[in-house]
Amino acid sequence: NYSFGKNRLGNPDVIKLLGTELNFQVIVCPQILIHDQIVSSSIIRECIISGNVSKACELLGRPYQIVGKVVHGEKRGRIIGFPTANLQTDFSLLPKNGIYATISKIDNKYYHSVTHIGPRPTFQNNIPVIETYVLDQNFDIYDQTMDVCFIQWIRDLEKFDSIESLKQAIASDVERARKILSEESCLAEL
Repeated sequence: NYSFGKNRLGNPDVIKLLGTELNFQVIVCPQILIHDQIVSSSIIRECIISGNVSKACELLGRPYQIVGKVVHGEKRGRIIGFPTANLQTDFSLLPKNGIYATISKIDNKYYHSVTHIGPRPTFQNNIPVIETYVLDQNFDIYDQTMDVCFIQWIRDLEKFDSIESLKQAIASDVERARKILSEESCLAEL
């Protein structure tokens, strides 16, 4: 169902004709259906934007991932017992603001993680960030490249009344991520 050009008049038949004229091979792939739904880039984008990263994973056949450089942050996570890697990325397609069970790739090794996307309302900070807590690790990875693979949405962002309430919520997020990541089928695609 691909179309291109002025008034979207180009289609697979036009590409085949161009292939014959310009000596390149054209292979037209049939539409792919998963659970009676056509797989398309538009549907996958909608899933990611809405935070339904597990459905995006199913449609892509692998987790959706972003790549970026680990940069210095405000080090609040370290102070409250959950040191995070702050990711600077050029990716414009990000999942909706929230907390996610993720898998992070650092130096070709995979680690279970929890990722926060968006502002930090508890600290009255409206600047959106991407920060990842790598479970059971505490290493210096500043200036390194990190891939973050989104497995499942955990919850929306919240403003907590105290740092202690925030710590309890993060601990709960970590336990939920452990459970999700121990049973998630999409992990086989990594």
